[in-house]
Amino acid sequence: MILDRFAAGYINIDELAVEETGNGVRVTGSVPTEEERQRALNLLGEAQAEGIRSTHKIEVRPAKSPDNDAASISDLRNPPEPA
Repeated sequence: MILDRFAAGYINIDELAVEETGNGVRVTGSVPTEEERQRALNLLGEAQAEGIRSTHKIEVRPAKSPDNDAASISDLRNPPEPA
């Protein structure tokens, strides 16, 4: 459920660990920007308001430059249209 919220909020979860803890979740790790961190915290706050307990430790660490062979996040969200 939290992962769905993060996906809908365009939160990069590559460097996040999301663990179930009984009737709640724990989110730890990092995101590339402060703006993305705030969006993640807002989503966790909304989940808590709906009764999902959560704890978190989310840091900001700028993303490393993707390798030439690696797909960027925008490439994954917007794949090329079939020919």
